[in-house]
Amino acid sequence: MTSLRERQKYHSELMRVLAASKFKNPESENSNVGHRTRKTNRDMGYLETIALYMVSGEDGDVIASASEETKSGINIVLAKNTKARGSTNIQVRITKVGDLTGRLRANMNRAITIYVRSFSTGHHFLDKEEFPKRGQDLKKLWIKAGTTQVFGVEQGLHKILDICQSKPTITDDDPASHRLFQELILAASALADSKFFAVFKADQSDDKSGEDLTSKLWRNLDKIRQYLHIEKLVEFVQDQRRNFTISWVSEEISIPKHMDELRQIEIRKVQEVTVEFGKEHTQIAKTEAQVEKIFESRSLYWKKEKDKFCKNKRIWPKLHAEIQIIHALGEPKTRSSLDVVKPQRAIGCSKRSCLQCWLYMKKINELLCEEWMTAGDHSWPYETAALTGSHPKLDPKGLCDAYVIEMLRKFAISQVKQLYGLQPIQPFHKREKSDENATASGSSDGTSGESDSDSRSESGAKPQSLGRSVHK
Repeated sequence: MTSLRERQKYHSELMRVLAASKFKNPESENSNVGHRTRKTNRDMGYLETIALYMVSGEDGDVIASASEETKSGINIVLAKNTKARGSTNIQVRITKVGDLTGRLRANMNRAITIYVRSFSTGHHFLDKEEFPKRGQDLKKLWIKAGTTQVFGVEQGLHKILDICQSKPTITDDDPASHRLFQELILAASALADSKFFAVFKADQSDDKSGEDLTSKLWRNLDKIRQYLHIEKLVEFVQDQRRNFTISWVSEEISIPKHMDELRQIEIRKVQEVTVEFGKEHTQIAKTEAQVEKIFESRSLYWKKEKDKFCKNKRIWPKLHAEIQIIHALGEPKTRSSLDVVKPQRAIGCSKRSCLQCWLYMKKINELLCEEWMTAGDHSWPYETAALTGSHPKLDPKGLCDAYVIEMLRKFAISQVKQLYGLQPIQPFHKREKSDENATASGSSDGTSGESDSDSRSESGAKPQSLGRSVHK
């Protein structure tokens, strides 16, 4: 039997082949809202809000959350891909929105003038045509901002830009700063969903630098407006009239012993792995240069990605947050649970699930007396995703790792056969940053969407104070 380290190397190299060839999981679901019970859908919204609220925005920082009923109340359990280091730095996001708005302000001011002049009617600010999903939020915004008299789309958009550019300083012990943060959340939401901003983004498409700045601004507006859900979360916790705590998974779960064996794994460049894999499974011998050309044809950004895939490298695998949650809270099957309908267990996540987590949950749900799920997945293959090893309670025989590796092998064989012209080319993943955003959970009424455009109430919670953190 090969060692865990050898299996991890093989696993990571397969993930690398899949990523370079832009593998697209045919079973991937952007949102699985149609499969959830009403309770799961409600819980998913609250838990995903917590995950989004706690994430710092640093590279590789992904937060997952789940809940458990205890004798004393509700415990919200958190995990992250990187080491838990406390609360999120909301100020970084606020500053990004302010800086990007400032850099684009002159262009947007001119665009607003042109945009408003293009209409002969529809000058009222709270126009259903201009802000079809944010009418109530805008009313709250002007009340909080002390500006109840705003006339026309032009004046309203300029006021929104003023707020987005303001960069308020948020501190836990200053209620006034919390009100400013709530104003920013509402303004970011209104701007991101306005018809003007959609037109502005489209007009920037011919300008490479402008398009990049505009896309960055939209992504950062989207991060800020995610906090709109927090008021519903606080109301939910208060309605329960029970104590609740927030705790991180223990270090024994986030960094299990087997991770010591997986440090500094050397993986080969993707051309070498593909050539070897192709010989084994297609009996076709290609050169590394030929294989690289094939990968280039599958990528829109190969010049940027070439160094990422075409060199040997050393990786430090990480156990993903969703898997840590299941290790902390999962319950194995018992005789009495074999024929019982499995209860659904929601995991809120700050990003959609990757291929590793999607495969892991598919297998572990067969072994447990419950069905774990996130809001949706993008199924992107990450070479740094760690194998789980054998879990003494949930998976003592290491069946999940065996399943994941076998499925990756099957996926890789199919991809190589497509690359070599032996199978019809299937749709491939044209990956965008927005693919990963955790906006798939939908609202409590069952709606969902990529744009996170469900009607949401304003944020009413203090930043960084959702509960008593009992573990850092």
